[in-house]
Amino acid sequence: MQQQVLDILPNGHPNKTACLNNLGLSLRERFRFLGSVTDINVAISLQQQAIALTPNQHPNLPGYLSNLGNALHDRFKQLKEQTDLDQAIILQQRAVDITSSRDPGRGKLLNNIGNSLTSRFNVLGNQDDIDKAISFLQEATALTPFGHPDKARFLTSLGSSWEERFARLHNIPDIEEAITIHKQAVFLTTMNFSDRARKLTNLGNSLHQRFKHLHDLDDINNAIILQREAQLINLLPDGDPKKPGYLNCHALSLLYRFKHFRNLSDVIEAILIQQKAIELTSEGHVDRPGLLSNLGNSFRQRFEYLGDVVDIDSAIQAQRQAVELTEDVNQDKPSFISNLANSLSRRFEYLRERSDIDEAVAAQQYAVDLCPNGHNRKAIFYNSLGISLCIWFRQVKEHADIDRAITAHLNAMELIPKGGTEKTGLLFNLANSLLTRFDSLQELGDINKAISFCQRAVDLTPDIHASKAILLSSLGLMFSARFQLLQELTDLDKAISMQQQALNLIPDGHSDEALIYGNLAVSLSHRFDLLQKAEDMDKAIGAFRVATKSHAGNSVAQYTFALNWASLCLRAGNPSLSLEAYSAILEMIPQLAWVGHKVARRYSELSKIGSIVNKAAAVAISLGKENLALEWLEEGRNIVWQQILQLRNPADELRLRDPELADKLQVISFALEAVGSSSNDRRMQIIDLKTQSLNTEGDAQRHRALAAEYKTIINQIRQLEGFESFLRPKKLSELLPAASNGPVVVINMHSSRCDALVLQTFDSSQPVIHIPLPEFSFEKAKQLYFQKNTILHEQSTRYDRKLVTVTDSMTHGVSSLQSVLADLWICVVSPILEKIQKTLTKRDNDHLPHLTWCATGPLAFLPLHAAGIYGNDSLNHPKVKISDYFISSYCPTLSSLLRHPLKHDACKLHSNILIVSQPNTGQPLPGTIQEVQSIMKHAPPDHILHLNDKQATINMVLEEMEQHDWIHLACHGIQNIRDPLKSAFALSDGMLQLESLLGKSFHHAEVAFLSACQTATGDAHLPEEAIHLAAGMLTAGFRNVVGTMWSIKDKDAPLVADIFYSTLLQESRRKDGSLNVAYALHKAVEKLRETVGERSFERWVPFIHFGL
Repeated sequence: MQQQVLDILPNGHPNKTACLNNLGLSLRERFRFLGSVTDINVAISLQQQAIALTPNQHPNLPGYLSNLGNALHDRFKQLKEQTDLDQAIILQQRAVDITSSRDPGRGKLLNNIGNSLTSRFNVLGNQDDIDKAISFLQEATALTPFGHPDKARFLTSLGSSWEERFARLHNIPDIEEAITIHKQAVFLTTMNFSDRARKLTNLGNSLHQRFKHLHDLDDINNAIILQREAQLINLLPDGDPKKPGYLNCHALSLLYRFKHFRNLSDVIEAILIQQKAIELTSEGHVDRPGLLSNLGNSFRQRFEYLGDVVDIDSAIQAQRQAVELTEDVNQDKPSFISNLANSLSRRFEYLRERSDIDEAVAAQQYAVDLCPNGHNRKAIFYNSLGISLCIWFRQVKEHADIDRAITAHLNAMELIPKGGTEKTGLLFNLANSLLTRFDSLQELGDINKAISFCQRAVDLTPDIHASKAILLSSLGLMFSARFQLLQELTDLDKAISMQQQALNLIPDGHSDEALIYGNLAVSLSHRFDLLQKAEDMDKAIGAFRVATKSHAGNSVAQYTFALNWASLCLRAGNPSLSLEAYSAILEMIPQLAWVGHKVARRYSELSKIGSIVNKAAAVAISLGKENLALEWLEEGRNIVWQQILQLRNPADELRLRDPELADKLQVISFALEAVGSSSNDRRMQIIDLKTQSLNTEGDAQRHRALAAEYKTIINQIRQLEGFESFLRPKKLSELLPAASNGPVVVINMHSSRCDALVLQTFDSSQPVIHIPLPEFSFEKAKQLYFQKNTILHEQSTRYDRKLVTVTDSMTHGVSSLQSVLADLWICVVSPILEKIQKTLTKRDNDHLPHLTWCATGPLAFLPLHAAGIYGNDSLNHPKVKISDYFISSYCPTLSSLLRHPLKHDACKLHSNILIVSQPNTGQPLPGTIQEVQSIMKHAPPDHILHLNDKQATINMVLEEMEQHDWIHLACHGIQNIRDPLKSAFALSDGMLQLESLLGKSFHHAEVAFLSACQTATGDAHLPEEAIHLAAGMLTAGFRNVVGTMWSIKDKDAPLVADIFYSTLLQESRRKDGSLNVAYALHKAVEKLRETVGERSFERWVPFIHFGL
């Protein structure tokens, strides 16, 4: 309507300027509601035209100038162009200058320029701006009598200006003045509900600000009451542009109270309110990024409290959106970037994904660079950069990084104004960085400064503040660190005193409780070591127990505390007390190698754990608890394989009880296994914040969400009667069936002792037979392992299945390999054989008895199945070999033997066999042609599928593996030491990697013959995880796998395959109808040994059997 009127008015009409101004005001109002930049641009243009057409002495000119200033101010809020704000102030100053002090409209003009000056002060920090703003606003309120409709509005502007000055200068009288004025504004606003809601919100904000400095609980409680009242009386519809702002203020007060007092309901309510505010804000609205960033902060705070990884993922997701939606020129962009980086740093501390901390450091540095000098938040950005660099230093150990961290914290300290509420946090973070550098360099000056800064932070913090406890605990940790350098008892006494004070302040169940108890326990254990007082040891053990078993603790820290707990018990000469600690450690290992991580990451975490499981078992054995030791070895080894097997649990019994829950478990398990073993590199890339190239992380978040949902479903299942132990570690009674086909020998290797634990069903009164191995040691096993590898490397049989030149005559290498086998016989196999001879009875078809090896440590890489005396030695031992007494197999875990073997179908005379050969992939393998022919002559053609050369693509082989009972792979094999999951079979179009096999489930597969090199080699850095292709095939579903410990001679494969398949198809059924694959391989290797000569060890020893 206004546009139509304007269109028909001719130039020079006396109402033309008024129409231009009014249409501009209407467009400006629509802009404030919808956020369309076009509307505000047109509004500014119209008001500029109105001013151009208005004579200098016209009474409407001041109003037009001020209105144009308001429009420019609004556009500045949207686009953050500083010239708009500067121009607005110039226009509004001119409007004030040409207006008489008696003019009834002067108050509005003063209010407008006061608001614009306050905005510029908030951006540039020039105190002259805020002083002028307050002066103008004071004049506006003084000119306006009580009862005037604008009085409350002017008071609100004045109160907000006092609050802004307080936020920058931290003068308490400023905030007191702001609160007094906002109270007057509330008092004067009674009838207009929407205006009263705004005034209540502003008063609540000022009380919130005063609470930050004075810590008066009434202030934050009253702030929240006022803001909640504002929501209750506010009758504005959801579409009103002011409503999200009211909601945001209410949420921020709730969040701050939560940070201070840790009442979970506050942060939950804050998140709900912020989500509502975002829902009410349009996609392109100027306030949306800020709302998203604040929501991310709330999610991060709830994550800190509950430890739910979904919350920290949600925080990062919201804060990424905030950064993506904001241009670099926006003054809030550095805050959004820093908030995102803070969340990334926190997630790194929880999940240890290197890409998170890399990105966090880059982001924090960019936030600092983007923030102009003089900005009131630059100190905060420096502080956040220092925190991220300190965390990064702990990861990469580059001393330049910790130096940069300390410099960043010092810069922050210089910039923070006197009396700033952030000072306590800055002091603490500086102290923490100095402590971190001290831990690395052990320089006394660093720890002294750390203690000084942290003491100042403690002194500035009231006891009611939620951070006081962690500050005291950290100060105690610093005194404890100095004690370890100087050995002064006073430091240790101070540490314990501080940490006990912290415990008195921390509420039960607080997320920091475990850390504080753990720090106290460490200090008490140090004092016990020094003074040997039983009271200190008892208190330390009690504190370690609480720290380790707290549900709110960080798993990495709790694992460290549990290690210290066990170590303290052993140092005190009371190993029986360590059993509880080791039990806790065993429970934590799966948390460290969390199923929510990629498989490669889980192996990385497990490599850091080392031999702790073996140590725990050794302690249990020394106390005569062999059954417990066996259970622990099963529980704490091959974690990843066991996780994958659990995901494949058929849950048949569960389906009978609760079909719906069984279906949920199956769906989530399949999804989790697929994403966990995916070969795609889904790590986040470091963001290039300058070009806004922020990557998405939906897959990683989905993985963690699936892990959380999986845990929830498992807990639901365990609530069912009879399912309390569902997927929990197996007890001995559940493991015993693993020995149904013969004894299983589990050998524990530790530097303190070596022992064999034989699981057997022959004597029910003693299911586990303990056999000490005093002549063997961890060092001896390492020596034999390196000796074996050296020999094989010299003979060029280590890395490829290929034609190799190895003389049949006796060489030094062969002689050395002979000595390795002799040592294994004398020190390991012979003592075991003597003890269990009576349990080794012939069972099927007069075959030799069957025995399965499950070795640990470096012994896992040695050929126990070939141990023997194969010639005269210096002690004149008689010739003897293990294969004269029993048939050997291997297993990575006892659980891998618990799957029921596939029974022979009487109606099915022959199994379906898939043969894959690659004679020309890589170095030629001409022997594979004869090898295939050796297999095909033993089975009907219609039961064999042969994929040769280019027919054998990765997809084709994977597809056919799911359709066949037996598979024979005649090709090169690759063992990838750096990334074990990249170990692979070489096919025509690439590598069939282990991680691809883990993404499949071969439910009907019975036999896999891996006629390739290194298929059972494993990774020396993870001896307890059996990371090799043979174990992967077992986990994928094959019940029997034939592999090789090292490369085989190409011409030997056809002979072995010939005898193996001949035996398997004619005489290798047990009485229960299942296949005796171990016997078939035993016969094949026996024939090879006869053919090539017993002392050609490198040719017949590598063939081994895994499985039932």
